[in-house]
Amino acid sequence: MAGVDFFRHGALPVPQVTIQEAERIAASFGLTVRAQPLGSQQDSNFLLAEPAGGVLGVLKIANPAFSAAEIEAQDRAAERVAGSGGLRAGTVLHGPVEVPVDSHGRVLGAQKHQE
Repeated sequence: MAGVDFFRHGALPVPQVTIQEAERIAASFGLTVRAQPLGSQQDSNFLLAEPAGGVLGVLKIANPAFSAAEIEAQDRAAERVAGSGGLRAGTVLHGPVEVPVDSHGRVLGAQKHQE
């Protein structure tokens, strides 16, 4: 699958994910969280916090326009930044997860795969 040609597309529609959907996705991993949208030009990102307010991490719903190879490259870049020291950076948690979306980018439900 070829990557996204940004010269042909002025903007990508961000996957439409509600706060409640983000919290349900986190719950599928056993997390009880409050989700806060962070915004993005291409993905749906949410800050996940414990009910008491402690930050747990960020949930990223990648745009389906990107291939698995492109998302893996983003993950490797994030891991490199996190491992460089001196910068506060997130850690990529790997786990096979599918979040199916409809043709408008609306989340249909999360499914965690058994390994």
